[in-house]
Amino acid sequence: MTEPAPRKLVVAALCIRDGKLLLSRRKKGGLHEDMWEFPGGKVELGEHPEDALKREMREEVGLDVVTGRIWEVVHHRYPGFEVVLLFYPCQAPNGQVAKALDVADIAWVYPKELEKYPLLPADAPLVERLQVEGIPVV
Repeated sequence: MTEPAPRKLVVAALCIRDGKLLLSRRKKGGLHEDMWEFPGGKVELGEHPEDALKREMREEVGLDVVTGRIWEVVHHRYPGFEVVLLFYPCQAPNGQVAKALDVADIAWVYPKELEKYPLLPADAPLVERLQVEGIPVV
């Protein structure tokens, strides 16, 4: 009998501004370097997922976000581990500017433009839903 793959709980932001979604690009040298993703990260032990998302958004892109309810849950198997992703719509207060703090780059993208960005495999299933349904309401 084989050991189950480690499973990580991850949160990701569908951060909305002016009809666009925020994407971040992973730094070189790490897993999936240079790929784009919806910003977010791992939920730490004992941390509430919404608190983890707010922390990750401050650390990665310098935004203090207001989150909505979970919009999508995705399970994805990568080689050696699995992720369960909770996607939350969110907004940053007016006047805040996103910055690439702990990511290689950021981009504000209309849903119809998402296919132009090489997204992480776990994020890719959202593209069609976002294009068909539009951006969720916070």
